[in-house]
Parts: sequence; structure tokens; C-alpha cells
Amino acid sequence: MSGTILIAASGTGGHLLPALYIADALKRADPEVRIAFVGAGTPLEEKLVDGGGYPRYVVLSRKLRRMGMRGVVAWLLHLPAGLLQAWSLVRQLQPGVVIGVGGYASVLPVAVGALRGVRTWIHEAERRPGWANWALSVVATKCSVSFSDAHMPVWAHTVVTGQPLRPELIRSTFVPFSAEERRTVLITGGSQGARALDEVGIALAPFFAERGLKVRHQCRPEWVESVRDAYHNAGVDATVVTFIDSMTEAYQWASIVISRSGLGMMRELRYTGRPSILVPLPGAEEQHYNARLLVERGQGVVCPEGAAFASRMQAHLEEMLDPIAYESFQKKPGEGSDDAAAAARIADGVLALLRKRG
Repeated sequence: MSGTILIAASGTGGHLLPALYIADALKRADPEVRIAFVGAGTPLEEKLVDGGGYPRYVVLSRKLRRMGMRGVVAWLLHLPAGLLQAWSLVRQLQPGVVIGVGGYASVLPVAVGALRGVRTWIHEAERRPGWANWALSVVATKCSVSFSDAHMPVWAHTVVTGQPLRPELIRSTFVPFSAEERRTVLITGGSQGARALDEVGIALAPFFAERGLKVRHQCRPEWVESVRDAYHNAGVDATVVTFIDSMTEAYQWASIVISRSGLGMMRELRYTGRPSILVPLPGAEEQHYNARLLVERGQGVVCPEGAAFASRMQAHLEEMLDPIAYESFQKKPGEGSDDAAAAARIADGVLALLRKRG
């Protein structure tokens, strides 16, 4: 079977990475299928999509959420050009299916695809859908969700698939740490970094040195020098980068993870079983929901930003460094997760739609 599938995704790695995992699953299921990506033209799209070897197109689009009236006006002014670009792209590629994996750049390609009679599939990762997928559920042929209790509209044609995981993570082995080996700490703010975690890393550098902890810290580009200097001056064995090329290897190395609670990270951490300290993005209610994936199974604790953030973080680390407590936080890799087959489930559903085209 041959045909073209257009995947629309943009924004953070939380949208782009699952889109890539779905694309890879599609190619494994049908090597002859043609896959193209469309996004907003961000540097992260260039790095991830181009690096994955897929053709990439750009449609003019702007964020709308939390942009205020000025942002709404700018969005409306750009809408005609974006619509024209999306219409031209869909007409040019003639896809059999358009997939939207969330983010503002997914709206126009999926909507235009539906208007042109193309079958469409959207994937919602969160329990509470964002405005883009909420709106697109009106026209989507099928909506896959990662949570069985996802709050999708009653009119959405939903199927529960789980959340796609990176293939190398599924293929890898995660050996549990003994209580005596708990000396490696991974700090990550996600694909864009997190200033609060960079600041707390600097504040806790003396503590890391005192306890003999090794650190890998993924931070914002403008904070690399400050974070690196703080660790060096305190005598911490630390690696500081702006992007982690192999998260699977980082998870294998880490005995404790300090992280934002984006859904992709929570799903991956649940799969690895690594004890985690979670720092939800302020104002992002969904990240508090996501953290429950680990907290409710006793694998993680939440440490919100705010007053005495560094001292509270240190207290959580002290707890996890206790041998008995560490054993209770550490979980069996893969236990309680059905995400390993999620990308394949979505790919099978999309290919079924592709066979029905025409």
C-alpha cells in the first residue's frame, strides 16, 4: 500500500517527539508510505524533523493561548496567509490522511485537510485537551488519547492508545540501582530548559559536592556558563548541556531525576521506574495532573516552585538518598505502562484510514 501522510506538529518536544515516533511506526508498518511534516518553522522542528530524515514544510501560524487581545489581533491578521499556505500544501501533496499531534501549527493543516475531504487523525496526550485539539475534534475522523479518562468532547470519535514512547527507550534495559549506587542525578527542564531548575542547581551545588553526587544538567542556553561555573567551583562532577541527544542513556545513568512534569517526560519516567522529583511549570494545571502518574504509584514527589524552593528540593533529595526510602521510590521498569505499543496502535489506525481513501 502506498500513499502520503501529512503530520502537523510544532511547539515543544512534547508535540514533535511523539509525532516522530508515530512517523517511524508508520514506516515500519508500511515502508512504501510517504510521510511529510508541516510546522511553524521553529529551530526545534529543524533539529528534530530534519534530523529524522523527513521532508518538512512551513505554514504561517502563531500562538493564540495567553497572548491577550494584541495576540488575538495578530493571529487574525496572519490567518488568511496561513490558510492559503495550508490549502496549497494539501493540494500539492494530496495526502490520504492528515495527522495533528497538537500545538498551534497543527490547526490549519488538519482543518484544511478536513475541508478538502481528507481523512484526519488527531492525538491528544493530556487528560484535558488543549484548545487546538478541542476545536479540531469537531472535524477529525478519529481522535487517539493517551488517558482512558481524557476529557474529550462527546462528539469526538476517540480510541485509547497510550502515549508514544521513543523506540530506543522501549528496546533498552533499565537495571534497578542498589541503595548504595544512588549517586547520579539528572536535572532536566525539557526541550527548552527551565530557569527555576537552573537556579536550583546553582543553589544546591555545595550540597551535591558534600554528598558526592554526580550531576547531568540540561539547562537553558543563557544559563550554561553560570550553571557550569557553579558546579565547577563547588567541585561537583557535572555535565551541563542545552540538549540531551540520548534521553534513554541519560535515564539509564540517572538514579534520581529532577524534572518538569510535561506528559512525555512523565510517561518515560514511569516506564523507566526511576525515582523522581517533579517541578510543575507554574500556571500549567496539566503538569500537576501529569505528575500524578508518578506520585500515585509512589515513584515521585512534587516540589512546586516558590518560597524556599532550594531548601525544599534539598529535603526531597535527602529523603531519596536514604537507602530504605530509595527502595520504596524505585519501581520495576515497564510496570504499569501500556505505552510501548502506543505508536504502533496509532500507526495501524492511520493506515486503516489510508486504505479507505477515495
